[in-house]
Amino acid sequence: MSYHIWISHGYGICVDDIDGVTMGGLLEFVHKAPEFEKNFLEWLNESYEEPIDELDVSEVLDEWDDNWCYKGIGPILRDVINEAEDLRMYIADDFGGVQYLMLSPRYPWSEISAKERELTQEALDEIFHKYLRLLTNKKINIDYQSVENGG
Repeated sequence: MSYHIWISHGYGICVDDIDGVTMGGLLEFVHKAPEFEKNFLEWLNESYEEPIDELDVSEVLDEWDDNWCYKGIGPILRDVINEAEDLRMYIADDFGGVQYLMLSPRYPWSEISAKERELTQEALDEIFHKYLRLLTNKKINIDYQSVENGG
């Protein structure tokens, strides 16, 4: 039996720092990505009997997952921003299960969108601010991340 440790590098945020999300803010946020919004609203309607605007956001976030291994606001952030901004951000989690949303460095020959190829740090900061302000009033630190995990 062996154990491997890996480190994910990128520029982004610690998703676990986000708090104060409301159902109204979440719905406004997912509205920025029409394909994701369609799937998310279908899931809400199939999963809950209450009207959507009366749902407990923490319960919704505890139940939502991306069919892989990530739950909560992290995969929602990733999918909405990726669709709306034509980016390929990803989630990494550390040994303690803390989630990070990051844009990773890419090789020049990687298949990336023209927008991503021309992206600057300042423009990426603005993208994060644009979407995070819909979800929380808290200032979220945007910086280079090195996320260690293993298995």
